[in-house]
Amino acid sequence: MSQTIEKKVWDEFETALDLEQQQQEVKNTINNSARPTTPWMKKVTDKVRISDLAAEFGVDCCPNCQYPIDFDDARGWFICIKAKYDNKCDFKGNIVDFVARCDNG
Repeated sequence: MSQTIEKKVWDEFETALDLEQQQQEVKNTINNSARPTTPWMKKVTDKVRISDLAAEFGVDCCPNCQYPIDFDDARGWFICIKAKYDNKCDFKGNIVDFVARCDNG
């Protein structure tokens, strides 16, 4: 009986270790997709890149779940990879949301 419990604990440890290694291998991405459609956002993204703000604030992964972040400099958007693929994180939004979250810690 104790061997099955130990095996279960070992299997969970291996799974957690595999996830940690995968997260370290995946890095933040920076994209430049279609330009924003509103004149105001065009002005903002012409002057400020969200990936530069992330570097300035020291954000190198999602503060909620430590997954990589997908930055779109052309649109001024960001989204946690976990939020993008399984919607289990709420770290996403535009450049204004990003700065507000960084200012609030």
